[in-house]
Amino acid sequence: MAFAEYLDRVLALAAPLPVERVPLIDAVGLVLAEDVTVPRDLPGFDNASMDGYAVRADDVSSVPTTLRVTDDIAAGSLAHSAVAPGCAARIMTGAPMPPGADAVIRIEWTDGGEAMVRIDRTVPLGNDIRCAGEDLTAGAVAVRRG
Repeated sequence: MAFAEYLDRVLALAAPLPVERVPLIDAVGLVLAEDVTVPRDLPGFDNASMDGYAVRADDVSSVPTTLRVTDDIAAGSLAHSAVAPGCAARIMTGAPMPPGADAVIRIEWTDGGEAMVRIDRTVPLGNDIRCAGEDLTAGAVAVRRG
């Protein structure tokens, strides 16, 4: 009997193992039994994709311009005050976008000011913002079985 025939006979007798749940750290080398879906949008909120200043795009449509810095927003922080016209908020990568802001100016395109910031580049609406659900939306398959 040829090797291929032996292999076919052995595989015909084999059955899949039962499904079991294990902690992720113990899953190395195992095969996923079912699709993994995302329970909520990722990211879960609009956030800055670069360190810089959260601004109103209209306020930087003509440069150079100087805006008053009214807030510092760190990654992981909660709600902040709205960015008013003529103002900006210093923002870190991953930090939630404050109300009123619709673009991020990269810190490299500014003088890095803390009370007032000089901005030397215009940017389009939505610049350097990761929108809620941009990576994956709730219910989407993150990892396929197998």
